Amino acid sequence: MEVGMRLVKIYKISGTITAKSGLRIGAERGEVAIGGIDNPVIRNPLTDEPYIPGSSIKGKMRSLMEWALGKVSAKQDKSNSAHQCDKVDCEICRVFGSAANQQLPERGPTRLIVRDAYLTEASREALVRMGQEKGQLYTEAKQEVFIPRLGGDANPRTTERVPAGAEFDFELVYKVYDLGDGGSLDERYFDEVVKRGLELLELDALGGHTSRGYGKVAIDYKVEEIDLASAG
Repeated sequence: MEVGMRLVKIYKISGTITAKSGLRIGAERGEVAIGGIDNPVIRNPLTDEPYIPGSSIKGKMRSLMEWALGKVSAKQDKSNSAHQCDKVDCEICRVFGSAANQQLPERGPTRLIVRDAYLTEASREALVRMGQEKGQLYTEAKQEVFIPRLGGDANPRTTERVPAGAEFDFELVYKVYDLGDGGSLDERYFDEVVKRGLELLELDALGGHTSRGYGKVAIDYKVEEIDLASAG
């Protein structure tokens, strides 16, 4: 009798992401009102608070791990910019998922879920106080000047960003499946891919304009292991 794929364990990572330099995750320009700031950050439409989309965290972790594992091809273009393959044991596709046309039933579902990260209560209160003093709620306006290297007029621009010191609550969920090996490969990838991806994210940066010093973050977290076999 064939044994089906079984979810045997869940790892839950929870903690805080602290902006060590100004953090910018941009919104669509179409959302900017006339007379508004040039480059706005993404905000929760219900509360107007800035947040970090889970897709931004997951996407950056994936990109960094693709480079770290040598999965990036010099021949890739914009239409094929992320690694995809048909290998059951591929670390990237197994952990982060793959495109619909590359999904393999025998590989199982995406292992990693990354939730949106919202301001901690303490940071929310601090940013409200800052807004009352400076007149800009939750964020700061960074004034910059673009100067063409080969001559020409300087072009001023204003970029919105979350100020250094802001903290966000974040949560990741990683699922371990038994595909006939007791989940050993998924267990291994939790350390080798997920935790390593978070380490690389701290060493690199998150969001936009990172080469100009934006987006340095510190990540503090704890891991909760939920054994579904014993829990059931």
